[in-house]
Amino acid sequence: MSVVVGYIDEGNIYVGADSQLTAGSFISTTDHKKIFKKKTICGKEMVIGCVGSTRQKTIVESNFVLPKMPFGYSTREYLVRIFIPRMIDVFKQNGMGIEGEWEINSMVLAFRKSLWHIERNCNLVEYADWVCIGSGSEYAYGALEALRDSKIITTDRIKKAIECAIKYDCYVGGKIEILSIPRSK
Repeated sequence: MSVVVGYIDEGNIYVGADSQLTAGSFISTTDHKKIFKKKTICGKEMVIGCVGSTRQKTIVESNFVLPKMPFGYSTREYLVRIFIPRMIDVFKQNGMGIEGEWEINSMVLAFRKSLWHIERNCNLVEYADWVCIGSGSEYAYGALEALRDSKIITTDRIKKAIECAIKYDCYVGGKIEILSIPRSK
């Protein structure tokens, strides 16, 4: 269980997460990275945050090469037509997958100028301001809404949302990590 928070401000897109890893009710570590950066062949950065299976996160981080985005594709077209199908292929090549309907971990993606959530059924949702996933998401959403009009800087706002999830969800804990990329075309 986890919490991953994606947040857009005027100049950057941020993804933050806790670092606790649990197996049932057993806390196995409090130092597990749930967010990471990857670069496309063209050098564009993407931040990916994962909840759920550590195996799927490891496969995406270690074995998945971000495919090139064809000229003229929107970010949505790229993610739906190329990114998600290739990611599923990499999972299958690494021994994951079942016949029939495919499910993956929920993921938050910060890419180009957009913030995305890939749901467990591979449905893709774009967010204009923020998204929270994982068992602590309700607490993080509440904190972000309560801080909506505050003057605190973005990274502190994300940190407070994750701290709220840590305080109220026993499956969220450990260190807080926040990564960002500039909003670009």
